[in-house]
Amino acid sequence: MKNLTIDYWNHHVDRYGFMKKIFDKEPVDNIIIFACNEWDTLSIFGNVYVWDYFHYYVQKEKIKIELITASPIPYQSENLNITYWGEYWLIKTYANVMRPDASKAIKLKKEKAMGLKYHFICMNHRPHIHRCRLIDLLEKNNLISSNAISWHNTNEFGTYPFEYFKPKMLKFNQTFDSYAEDKNTSNLPIEYFQSFAQLISESTDEHMFFSEKVSMALIWEKPFLAHSGPGLHKYLTTLGFELYTEIFDYSFDSELDSKKRLNMIVNNFIKLCEIPLDKLKKIENQLQPKLEHNKNRAKEIAMNIDKFPEIIKSFKDDFSALTDIYENINYINYIQNLTK
Repeated sequence: MKNLTIDYWNHHVDRYGFMKKIFDKEPVDNIIIFACNEWDTLSIFGNVYVWDYFHYYVQKEKIKIELITASPIPYQSENLNITYWGEYWLIKTYANVMRPDASKAIKLKKEKAMGLKYHFICMNHRPHIHRCRLIDLLEKNNLISSNAISWHNTNEFGTYPFEYFKPKMLKFNQTFDSYAEDKNTSNLPIEYFQSFAQLISESTDEHMFFSEKVSMALIWEKPFLAHSGPGLHKYLTTLGFELYTEIFDYSFDSELDSKKRLNMIVNNFIKLCEIPLDKLKKIENQLQPKLEHNKNRAKEIAMNIDKFPEIIKSFKDDFSALTDIYENINYINYIQNLTK
């Protein structure tokens, strides 16, 4: 049995060569597509129409497809098996941030933070429409100037009709290279540790998906709400994480209308900002058992390779075909050896 495997979102992968092998009818029994890095799985071939054509072709040729995704998709067919791996980004992020150099740098920033200065932090790079709605709503409610808010990419400001926010670059006081600038998901600004909570604007507000953004909050003990698709916070509880019900109202999580859900999320932070910072420090201490539990649970999930999906474990000791996983497994094995 011959498998053709691709780690699709890896920029070093020859996607054209991958497609050519299939359409040139090179003998293939199974196609394994690893597509966990992004939520928009059905657009991995450029758009959904290309996917439909590709899927029709391989179905006609009786080729089986194994698709591994970090965002559940409502797509079924006889020759397609979908593996939903929602924990993928948690594993990837933990492997990255627990490297000695990365964890040491973050711990030093945490020590230098010297207490709370902000009610919350909200970091934004790409100005997706749902993030534009968010920053506009934050400005409407006067939540930007007194909190740690970042906003980048001024060249794209003209694409959204802001009502309240006057487009400008918002950066933190310290010199901080964002993930988009240094491609390092383990980097955090000192303002992160000077803020009580985090308003996380995920990659999408339509699909249940979380990336390094939520993962970092779980790992580094930060109370948060995620501006993502409906049901995300409920899903986190199925993984064993605890919600911060002492300070947040999670009724937004079941709201299907994205604009209503966003308003409900922001209302949580409006109420949060009414609490004096000195009282928030006491609440932070009260939340510590939950924060530590979530950090430990993140570690348990990330370090337990035996709990990886069967299709991933089927590669046994050779993950080289899934280059991203191969790198993460190496990190995890390295971290395990350090703690022995």
